[in-house]
Amino acid sequence: KIIYTLPPNTQELCEVVNSYGLKHTIHVPTRNSHISKSCIDNIITNGNYCFADIIATDFSDHDMVQVITFNLQEFNTKTTITRMLSDERILDLVEQLEHVNWNTIKKLKPSDENGQWNIFMNLILIAFNYSCPLKRINIKHFCKQKQILRNEKSINCKKRLRHFTNVQNEQWYPK
Repeated sequence: KIIYTLPPNTQELCEVVNSYGLKHTIHVPTRNSHISKSCIDNIITNGNYCFADIIATDFSDHDMVQVITFNLQEFNTKTTITRMLSDERILDLVEQLEHVNWNTIKKLKPSDENGQWNIFMNLILIAFNYSCPLKRINIKHFCKQKQILRNEKSINCKKRLRHFTNVQNEQWYPK
């Protein structure tokens, strides 16, 4: 049984990564020579939305790293009822209203305003429902992805990493 132990520098890197709630995805050596083995590829994420794997190559001592990401954008489906409206349907509604027999309203007594109103609304609704029917549709409301790294520790870590990178690059890019 072979137990793979991490070198002290690698162990320290993993501890720092874990202390900030990050995930280190490569856990095996990616460079294999006859003298040594080392993990020179590091993929660090802030969530469980990717999978990293090593692909061995025969033409190099350096293995390829494959990263597969998953789309975590969720959505809620809500059913709603809406009218099917378009220019053609509105023109059809106008045509339907032109052919309505309005005489049924005139047959009622002028004092029967509620009755006249009810008949008028029924005639309008019949034409409207025929030309612009109701339809049940599903609406997808996309949820915003959560920002995982928005705490004080992560902000300080980013600042330290920026400072570290700037200090390392001064020899190449002097101010």
